This record gives sequence, structure tokens and C-alpha cells, in this order.
Amino acid sequence: LVFTLTQAAVYAAVALQIEDYYNNVSTTPMSSVPLQFLFYGYAVPSGCSTPPSIIGNRPNRACIGTPIGSTVSEYVIAQIGCSGKTIIDFTSSSPVGMTKSTIQNPSTGIYQIVLSWIPTSDQYGPQGFCAGAVDSTDVQSEQWCITFLVGFESPSIIRPTAVQGSASPIGTIFQSHTTFSIQSNLNNV
Repeated sequence: LVFTLTQAAVYAAVALQIEDYYNNVSTTPMSSVPLQFLFYGYAVPSGCSTPPSIIGNRPNRACIGTPIGSTVSEYVIAQIGCSGKTIIDFTSSSPVGMTKSTIQNPSTGIYQIVLSWIPTSDQYGPQGFCAGAVDSTDVQSEQWCITFLVGFESPSIIRPTAVQGSASPIGTIFQSHTTFSIQSNLNNV
């Protein structure tokens, strides 16, 4: 589905009906599913249109072990793409019960929200959080997502002590390396 909105500041509704048929001569669908979209046309911003970006402690698609009943506090930090702009919103989808703070501006060009959550036993397993930062000209960042793995602890990687010959290799692991080790504070199965 490809189309071009012809006006800014106008909503456009699109309705599709997806149907499957037994064969190419059947006239009655076996199933029929409606699908609806609502689009909003934004005016192209003048001047700099570099989108904001989400930066911070966690890389996109990070997976975080989160014990049931633990208190989760996570920062989502965005940087503006153009001077003179601000972050006005963080659009997000989050697990049930997760709250996000108002937008904070800790330093020039940097904006953040704080996520707070206490996962419950019925949320066991992966719970996703995704966000996009929206600037004052309605330009949005790339989507940034993390997964909370409820019911599990995140391991802490143990860095080898600097005793000559005790850990190998140290640093970058290249394709030609066939043996290496990683140690953590948890037993891996």
C-alpha cells in the first residue's frame, strides 16, 4: 500500500478488507478481516529536518533480566537533531503498569523520561517497550525498543584480572578465534 497525502494538517482514513478464497473461481471468501489506518499529514519542516535520536545507557533491542516484584527504573534519553528544537513528546508502547515521567531537560539538547514499573507474576516472560522521540517540528526519531525479560536476572559479566596468560583472548574476538570464554556471576545452562 503506497499513497501520498496531498494536504498537511488533515487526517486521511484508509480501510482495507483482506479476504481469502478457496480458489480463483470462488465468490465467497473463507475469511474476511477488516483493517483500518488513520494517517495525519504533517507539513514539511523548513530548515534543518534532521530527526532526533534516542541515546543513552541501553542500545536499541537490549534485553534486560527483570525479577518479578523488582522496581524497574529506566531512563530513555533523546538528543535533538537540530539546534533550536525541543523534544515535545515520547510516543511509546509499554507493558501494563509501566509509567513514564514528564519530559525532563537535564542539559542543552538532551531530553529524557524515566520509566517506572514493578513487574508482576502474570507478566512472566518477555515484555517489550518501544519509544520514539518527537521534536517541536513533529519530526520523530527512529523507533527504539528494549525487552524486559520478567522472571530472570541479568548476569554481570566478570572481567578477567590482568594476570599474564590467564585469560585469552582479551579484547575483540575475530572470526578466526575458535576458543574463548565469558564469565558471569550467574550459572549459565
